[in-house]
Amino acid sequence: MKFTLSWLKDFLETDASVDVIADALNNLGLEVEDIYNPDKTLGAFTAGHIAQTQPHPDADRLRICTVNTKFGDLQIVCGASNARAGINVCVSVPDMYIPGLAITLKKGKIRGIESHGMLCSFDELGLPSDGTDGIMELPDTAVVGQKVIDILGINDPVIEIAITPNRPDALGVYGVARDLAAYGVGTLKTLNIPDITGTFESPISVELMHSESCPHFVGAYIRNVKNGASPDYIKKRLMAIGCNPKSALVDITNYMSYSFARPLHVFDADKIGTKIQARLAHSGEKITSLKDIEYHLSEHDIVIADENMPHAIAGVMGGLISGCDENTQNVFLESAYFNPKYIAQTGRRTGILSDARYRFERGIDPEFTLDGAKIAVDMIVKICGGDVSNIVESGTPHRPDEAFLLTPNDVKNITAVDIPWDKQQDILKSLGFKMIAQGANLIVIPPSYRPDIKGNTDLTEEIIRIYGINHIPCLTLPVSDSAKPVLSDAQKRIVRLRQNAVHLGLNESVTYSFVSSEQAKLFGGGDDALRLVNPIASYLSDMRPSILPTLLGAVKNNTAHNMKNHALFEIGRIFHGIDADKQPQSLAVIRTGQNHDKDWTKSNRTADIYDVKSDMLRLLECVGVPVSGLQISTKTPDYYHPNRSGVLALGKTIYGYFGEIHPKILGAYDIDVPVMAAEIFIDNIIPPKDKKTTALPPLKISPLQSIMRDFAFVLDDAVTAETLVRSVRKADKDYISDVNIFDIYAGEHIETGKKSVAISVTLQPRDKTLTDSDIETISGAIISSVSKDTGGYLR
Repeated sequence: MKFTLSWLKDFLETDASVDVIADALNNLGLEVEDIYNPDKTLGAFTAGHIAQTQPHPDADRLRICTVNTKFGDLQIVCGASNARAGINVCVSVPDMYIPGLAITLKKGKIRGIESHGMLCSFDELGLPSDGTDGIMELPDTAVVGQKVIDILGINDPVIEIAITPNRPDALGVYGVARDLAAYGVGTLKTLNIPDITGTFESPISVELMHSESCPHFVGAYIRNVKNGASPDYIKKRLMAIGCNPKSALVDITNYMSYSFARPLHVFDADKIGTKIQARLAHSGEKITSLKDIEYHLSEHDIVIADENMPHAIAGVMGGLISGCDENTQNVFLESAYFNPKYIAQTGRRTGILSDARYRFERGIDPEFTLDGAKIAVDMIVKICGGDVSNIVESGTPHRPDEAFLLTPNDVKNITAVDIPWDKQQDILKSLGFKMIAQGANLIVIPPSYRPDIKGNTDLTEEIIRIYGINHIPCLTLPVSDSAKPVLSDAQKRIVRLRQNAVHLGLNESVTYSFVSSEQAKLFGGGDDALRLVNPIASYLSDMRPSILPTLLGAVKNNTAHNMKNHALFEIGRIFHGIDADKQPQSLAVIRTGQNHDKDWTKSNRTADIYDVKSDMLRLLECVGVPVSGLQISTKTPDYYHPNRSGVLALGKTIYGYFGEIHPKILGAYDIDVPVMAAEIFIDNIIPPKDKKTTALPPLKISPLQSIMRDFAFVLDDAVTAETLVRSVRKADKDYISDVNIFDIYAGEHIETGKKSVAISVTLQPRDKTLTDSDIETISGAIISSVSKDTGGYLR
């Protein structure tokens, strides 16, 4: 929400500075995100007068200007086509920062002629252009040395605040002024509602066809209007907050929306019928919006329609056919209240983002429908002229009868702040609450513009935020005599996994548990049962079947900001069904780019599948999984590369997957670099059995020298290295301490479909030195085991 200081002062009588107002807004919970003060960025630019010009001796398009400035007469070389003697211009001098060019001006020579400044255009100051091609031409009334922002009337600070979803009243400048007045920063001005007396009967009637979606509709017919440009004060304020002025009629509706959080719509009355209805759309209906986009309507969409067709998606956007333009002479103003639920679902389905939708779906003031129409009609007649009809109305303001009990001790009990009872009542009164005494207590009725008030806890929040949250004391919670809480084994497991992931150089990421329907389907999800009824955004419609989709989204966003190296992990739930046992805990790891921290040579080696496999093994080991006994297979899900991925399992229990993400998945995310990933299914981890003693096991170190023997086996291509190593290890578990593969060969002298795998086996004697006979026996057992398990033979 943006507004200018002068706009705020239309409703708030105050002499407070921008900084004081900003501080008050922050204390009120209306967080100030930005303050743009033109005086700080453009205050140094002043008016000058071109006294004379002469051609540049070495450039046909350049002119040497003598300019009267606050610094005296300056020689400035200018190439603008409209640089001529007798006009007032915007002057900058050396060492001034030019915001539109993002440079600091320096004194220099242009084609051999010294230039002591610059004559600026609107674009060079970062301002909207007035359509002139060349430097800014200031009015004849401009005085040399006068600030340009004062001449242009744009010396008006812009304040931007963040609005939480529960404060729709603060989506209008008047609502912000009300809060500031209650806080003590000025006095709220009385809002004058004009008395609109029609001079003729409206030729257009209104009718409500579905009171649940639209309980109140107000309209007015205005004839013989002139839809020209808006007054300067409206145009400047709208431009200051980023809203481009279009025409007086459209600008007035926008001005009402930002001033009072009261969206309106104006129809060209000559382009619609004589009977306007607020109804639900019929099956098969469609409409072309003001942005010239066609939308197919749903039976849950509210429309404003005449006898023949819909002319607006109610509360969201008007239709192109009945839009106002420079030829519009007669208009019909619509002011209605729409059910936020219907507006929200229409907005999400269509994807239309409009200021009207933003306000309606949060809940506007239902009792301001008629008054808002009166203010807008008065503005239209004053700015565009014309005659107004009697106001037509259908339905009544929709407001639930809500009242809440507030006792003198409620605020103290909740906040520990003792606020005098009369002060609490004054605060509520200043915010527009009505109160009825009930003995020592109060029955409090919230104003119609505060749909977020649902109980005395909300009343307490209103009182303390106006009184000052800085009054809330810092208290130490009482120490409980009960036993200290402990973590469950499952929670401890997650803590260990998180700590060890950080030790591996991974950065923890926290992402939404929601993904788009398309992303869910890429990772085996997309079931209707896991689709959200009321998603926070259209692209976050499904519960994630894996953590990888959201981590890949982080990779995509980071890569767009030139961050190419990633080492991320996240722990969270994934969703395969609506039952609790189908929503297990998972840990996901992603690595991309150069992970030189993994390599002692610091050679900027690109991350590969062995990095994530190593991550996975070390993480499983830290929670007691016997990693030496895990089996590896290649039956990974389709979102992994089929030839560069694997499964780690123990029997039928799958501990997780690792490997390279499939290129088609990366293509869907517009990621053009390989991505390595691993997933650990935490709920599948079988905790180790409790040890009967906390003593460390005896240290087993043999004093005898180890022996190494090399073997080369010819195996089928399909036999994995892990199968070979496992077969060798089981040949003699007492003496074989280590097995390493040091060579793989296929080609000449090796049959087609075969490969030669060379291994080094370490034999570690325990109680005696091995004899040649012992070694030959173990070697024979190794060869026999490999032959039996793999069909391989000694090369």
